[in-house]
Amino acid sequence: MQTMDQRQELLRLLCGLRDLSGTENQALREVALPRVDEIQVEKESFRKQIDEPEALPEGELSPMPPMWR
Repeated sequence: MQTMDQRQELLRLLCGLRDLSGTENQALREVALPRVDEIQVEKESFRKQIDEPEALPEGELSPMPPMWR
């Protein structure tokens, strides 16, 4: 089960990703393609942090995602 700190970190990352998507959309409207490229690199960094598996004690299974319950 995720700790409160893990949930807060995930929420922080998701909010950052959302904010970057808004900035990316604005850059696209302004046809600022170099900025779009920079933002996409930043977004990939956020995605990698989100996708990193959490460390689980040996023998413990990761909680089932809500959509599979």
